[in-house]
Amino acid sequence: NLDYLHFREGCENDDSQPIFQDPEDDTKNYKACLKPMNNSGAVGFAYLQLDGNTLKTTVMATGLESGKSHLQHIHENAGCDNPGPPILSLDEEGGTWPVAEAMFGDIIYHRTFTLGTNGIPALSAINPLENRTVNLHGMTVEGSYNAGIVVACGPLAILEFQIVS
Repeated sequence: NLDYLHFREGCENDDSQPIFQDPEDDTKNYKACLKPMNNSGAVGFAYLQLDGNTLKTTVMATGLESGKSHLQHIHENAGCDNPGPPILSLDEEGGTWPVAEAMFGDIIYHRTFTLGTNGIPALSAINPLENRTVNLHGMTVEGSYNAGIVVACGPLAILEFQIVS
């Protein structure tokens, strides 16, 4: 028999959430280390959490062109050398794209998708996520901003949490 202790944050109320993952939870977690492409200097991380048909996404990146919109997608293939077409746009709720801010061109993006609703692809269209890449786009080339150029890319990998005794 295993007994589990649940550490909680904000114990003042009954709505507190565990700060460690429950080992019996079916939620899958993924990450992608976004490395520079096309000599952009842009880098970042993408974190995804899939629980049934709910996909929570976070992208943090820097080295992007400040003040510019940057398209970001989950792409069909697992390699940055041939990512294939986008299968899920990581846009804002209204269909706009994140704008890089501050001196270093930073983006911090969060959005939760309900897969298979409101024109969002179904789970079957994006799974398995560990066979996909995340791409960030947009840079100036020869004096003109090109929103389609890939500036950072990383393959998604599943995060395995292990109980160590």
